[in-house]
Amino acid sequence: LFHLPNTGSHQPGDQTAAQRALLAYYSSGSAAAASIGVTASTTAAQDRHWRHWRQFLTDIGFAADPFLTNQTAHQRTHILCAFTHAVRTERYSSSTRGYGSLVSSTCSATINNVAATFVANGQLDPRPDATGKLAFVLRRQLQGYKNGDPAERYQKSIPLTLLEQYTTQPSNSPYFKALQQLTTLSFF
Repeated sequence: LFHLPNTGSHQPGDQTAAQRALLAYYSSGSAAAASIGVTASTTAAQDRHWRHWRQFLTDIGFAADPFLTNQTAHQRTHILCAFTHAVRTERYSSSTRGYGSLVSSTCSATINNVAATFVANGQLDPRPDATGKLAFVLRRQLQGYKNGDPAERYQKSIPLTLLEQYTTQPSNSPYFKALQQLTTLSFF
């Protein structure tokens, strides 16, 4: 059902049947609460990114070790950086904005979801280095992507005088008056 670390104060099995049942009851309740602690769209994104990760590992010959348990921290970082580049270059999904590559924030979200799956399965987060911070090379890679991302395209705003002219125009039509009121409300 679950694994408890041995703290040395109690050996597994030292608890009574009632104590084990109580722990199991509270543990299942906490698992149920955790399962509804995220939205369906977050869970779907995490599942999708995990499938991409598994496909990447299959592509590079690491399918048997999805959590990279047989790799050093440096090797895990190297593989995660390679996966991030595969994501950036649209290996597993394409840009909805037509950029030809996925933006930095999408790459970050993907590796964050993969890392969340590692942690949810009792594994170490593959992103940090020995200092506990995002690995330097991965941080630089993501910053490079961000620097290379296309500039945001801002929408031009409607001149306030045009809005005022439209909403103050006299009319006997109830439809037009309602439209004027809705237009005013939509801006404020």
